[in-house]
Amino acid sequence: MKVHEKDKGRLEQLKIDCSKCSGLCCTALFFSKIDGFPENKKAGKPCTNLENNYRCKIHHELEKSNMKGCIGYDCFGADTRDTNFNNSDLREAVFLTQGQINSAKGNRNTKLPKHLDSPVTWK
Repeated sequence: MKVHEKDKGRLEQLKIDCSKCSGLCCTALFFSKIDGFPENKKAGKPCTNLENNYRCKIHHELEKSNMKGCIGYDCFGADTRDTNFNNSDLREAVFLTQGQINSAKGNRNTKLPKHLDSPVTWK
């Protein structure tokens, strides 16, 4: 029996699901022409195709838009549940929502934008 057949439940957690995406890869990562993107983008700057609801406006046409880097990228199911904001200063973060913060890890030293509250689980 192969490993991927033995424990499908655990492997499902590593499957990419863009419907649960919070746009982390579209913002946190840099894009490079060398890596198959049509233009360079600095890390921390949202992709110009990322909409306010964290959805990609060209996701249905990545190949047509020459977004080879996006087609080849796999986050292995990462989302804000896997993000550790401990001691981070996020006061300038534009695209964070309360739901994303509630599902992420953080602590009392994590600084949030004024429109967000620290979850009670952050100690």
